[in-house]
Amino acid sequence: MKTELHAFFDKDVFIKLACCDLWADALEALGVTHPYRLVSATPTGSKTALRRMDIPEELRVATKARLATMAVQTPVVPEAWVAAAVTTDLYNSMIATENVDTGEAELAIVAMHCEYDNKLVSGDKRFMAAMSAVFPEEFKRLRPFLISFERCLLAVCERQGFESVRERLLAARGCDRTLKLALGSDGLADFAAFSEALVSFSQV
Repeated sequence: MKTELHAFFDKDVFIKLACCDLWADALEALGVTHPYRLVSATPTGSKTALRRMDIPEELRVATKARLATMAVQTPVVPEAWVAAAVTTDLYNSMIATENVDTGEAELAIVAMHCEYDNKLVSGDKRFMAAMSAVFPEEFKRLRPFLISFERCLLAVCERQGFESVRERLLAARGCDRTLKLALGSDGLADFAAFSEALVSFSQV
């Protein structure tokens, strides 16, 4: 029987995996059986983030379509879990901290307190740095379950092979600065250079 793995995805990682067309691939590579998203992780809720990405308009349109499908297929974090998280003192302290947004705070607390032992929670570099600096004890509890966008990409590449997804990564490289740097200015980085760059930028 396949081991259940519950994963809580922040909006940033959710959108970037959609842009790279690697959502299903990432779930498979990571072994996720129960993914969850934030209520705002929809095409409408992603407009600002997509507008800021340095990607062609046709990819923006395609990403919105992928997000619409992903939003239908991926359940929102249960309301009761979120309600319990946002009433804690920790939540109020976290959202008052620079580089920690409300969605990341919700997911972090939900992940720390949910009943499942096998779980993952995604977060970006700024969130992880803020947690480590301001909430070291909570970060220590959360760290075994944290996964970054970079680690999602590495998991896909290690499972499927870098060359099999290179074209998708190149097409979407404007969605993330680290991805763009890791691929190289000419887009010809080999897997060793690509993975080394991603690992150097990931805090987990």
